[in-house]
Amino acid sequence: MPTIIQKTYQDTPDYIVLTPPGKVLAEKIHEMGIDADELAERCELPQEIVQRLLDADVVVTREIAEKLEKATWIPVKNWIRYEENYRNRLELVKQYPEKAVY
Repeated sequence: MPTIIQKTYQDTPDYIVLTPPGKVLAEKIHEMGIDADELAERCELPQEIVQRLLDADVVVTREIAEKLEKATWIPVKNWIRYEENYRNRLELVKQYPEKAVY
């Protein structure tokens, strides 16, 4: 008879990494050699919205993700996933604030 190995997992994470989509965006525009103003032009978004994206003060909606895709070549689905992951981790941080890593 085969042996059954039961794995156990902790209920709480060791740490929670918070990476807002704005951080991904900041790294991308740095890599592209452009600034927030030029990104705003390429995305056809107001400069204020781009700055708020970089500061994690705006949710990446599908409309914004479509505009970011045109300027950065990062697919819409990735921008949506970045946003969802960030929001899910924010919820975890509410439960375990001591485990947050920024």
